[in-house]
Amino acid sequence: MNYKKYAAITLAAMMAASPAASLADYVPGKEIDPNVMSTRMAQSYTLTINGNAIENAAIYESEGHTMLPLRKICEALGYEVTWEEESKRIELIRLPHYITLTQGEDGYTFARTAPMQLGKATEVKEDVTYVPHAFVTDILHGELTMNASGEITITQTGEMTGTEEPTPDADINVPASMPETISEISEGTITVESSEWGTVILNISEETAITGADGEVITAADLMVGDMVEVEFGDVMGMSEPPVNNPVSITLLPALDPEMGVVAEEAQYIDLCATIVEVDTEAGQVTVLATGMEDDVLNYSVLNTGAPTIIRNDKGETLTLADLKAGDKIDARHSTMMTMSIPAQLPCFIIEVDTDGAEADFAADAELDYVNFFAETE
Repeated sequence: MNYKKYAAITLAAMMAASPAASLADYVPGKEIDPNVMSTRMAQSYTLTINGNAIENAAIYESEGHTMLPLRKICEALGYEVTWEEESKRIELIRLPHYITLTQGEDGYTFARTAPMQLGKATEVKEDVTYVPHAFVTDILHGELTMNASGEITITQTGEMTGTEEPTPDADINVPASMPETISEISEGTITVESSEWGTVILNISEETAITGADGEVITAADLMVGDMVEVEFGDVMGMSEPPVNNPVSITLLPALDPEMGVVAEEAQYIDLCATIVEVDTEAGQVTVLATGMEDDVLNYSVLNTGAPTIIRNDKGETLTLADLKAGDKIDARHSTMMTMSIPAQLPCFIIEVDTDGAEADFAADAELDYVNFFAETE
């Protein structure tokens, strides 16, 4: 999904000759010195959230980002804000929405998706946590507008706007359908991890239409934990914890598994430096933690390997999955596709064990056919 809704943050407003103009020094393509921070504070801005003026909201610019006070924004939108001192972790809850972030890190998690980077870590000033303006649009899925006078307006659409008190028995309207990952299957229910709603329990009845990836009619018994499905939700989502829904239909999506021939439309890949956390040779999976990330399950990634996956060390020697072990430093090249689960799962093209500390050189792998890398062969 694309949640960027800077509809009224026009370039003209950005460049207006006003001391309050957000991102006033922004130049496309310009490299910003991370040691330089503008300190224009609250007197240059006003903040309105869902039609309500927010008093004493300090706002400033940092490295090309407009920094907004997290607690003031989220509480005005109806979120419960909790703070864990030891981990520096912040949780935002407004059922069924669940958002987490950590002070000083550029990693923002909506529902139970993998952490999203916004290009700017949170910052703390005088015991107040600030987030970049993109947090509103990309994580809260709201709208943010600003004019040349520094008047910032935030709105978040939906039944709950922050002016109401959510109750466990309340219901809200839901979008038609979206891809989800099955996390549990029980008698009469299927639990999915939704990119929009977090954990959702689906009540399965005779009226629920369940379809396989090839269009054939199947039953709930044909589904497995880990399957990706597209769910056409019922009209309302029960505001329980977790929320419950009576889906209209469930469609099994092609498995995001390298041996099932799921490929990107274009040759897209990402190179990753990481440490192995766990190796599951039976499932063909390698769980890793990216270099520089805090050791937290939210930051893990699962590399799905298949027969074509190249496994070697930095001397060029061929290895097998069984040769890998927890603690190994690796360089990996994986697909840009991922499951919306925690940890995220990604088809992996290459795993290279790092023994000398030097970054891997994948130049020799440039001619690989990444589009058809995992395509089934006869």
